[in-house]
Amino acid sequence: MTNLPNQIRQSDLIYQLVLDRHTLKELGRVEVMWTYPPMHRVLGFICKSGFLGGQKAAFKLAQIYALGSDGLLTEGQPDETDSDRVSKLESLLHYEVWSETGSKVGKIIDYLFNPHTGYVTNYLVIGDRFLDNIYCLSPAHMISFGSQRVLVREAAIDTWPIYRKGVPQKLSEVTALLDDLSIDIQALGQTTTQQAKLRWRDLSQQAKELASPLAQQARETIQILNEQLQEAAQAAEDEPFQPATDKTQAIDSDPVPNKKANDVKAANSVTANDWDVDSLWDDLPPTLSSQPPFTQPAPKPTPTATVSNSQNDDEPWV
Repeated sequence: MTNLPNQIRQSDLIYQLVLDRHTLKELGRVEVMWTYPPMHRVLGFICKSGFLGGQKAAFKLAQIYALGSDGLLTEGQPDETDSDRVSKLESLLHYEVWSETGSKVGKIIDYLFNPHTGYVTNYLVIGDRFLDNIYCLSPAHMISFGSQRVLVREAAIDTWPIYRKGVPQKLSEVTALLDDLSIDIQALGQTTTQQAKLRWRDLSQQAKELASPLAQQARETIQILNEQLQEAAQAAEDEPFQPATDKTQAIDSDPVPNKKANDVKAANSVTANDWDVDSLWDDLPPTLSSQPPFTQPAPKPTPTATVSNSQNDDEPWV
């Protein structure tokens, strides 16, 4: 390994371009990190390539030669794997953090690890309150973990260092800085021009340092909320259906259902594997399938009698 820092954030590697060091051949992109949670250690990463990322390859952590801002260089041949094995990889990401007193502390959204040894130095935990601070959870403060939650020591929570301040705290610091700025502006008239320029430059630099992380933090917060919405939607889909028991719902179970409703229900029950695209063209009426493409049909007189729509209901595009 070369050109590697002593600490890397897991999210900085996801979707990075992977190149072979000797041939500079593009091997794919990083899909997920390969970890071993009981030891809090990163073993490598999974690279995806091909159509829709269907081809998977496993790289060991020691195969990373260099990591830059545009991608990473690898050495040696990876191990072939598949989607089933990748889906079984364990990780503490998105786990809830609970204290030993029974209170929910937050949720793990990322982690920092040493690329030379693979050991996780800190898990990044965000609080339950909206746009709160992000804290560093040391693996030494963990008591145990299950399939969805991590148990930590209550006494160690107050000692967790802040990895990044939340937006409310950032805004309060900016407000305090603006108050100091207004006071200093009043005092500018009593100072020399050179001193005023130096003071103004110092205050402007402080304001930039406080305001620059807000945009990045807002994007990451939106991503976290999006993941929570996806988890809630998945939980709603997994909830079993309860049959109707009252009289109002029983009325809907008419023994002679509407034909169009049955057609819609049958269309919704078809899976992706049941579709036969070629058969759709075979089922077209002869008059339509024989027409040349993009031909404007001649106008027809409006019929006086009522025409049945049963044939239109059976067409595959309805």
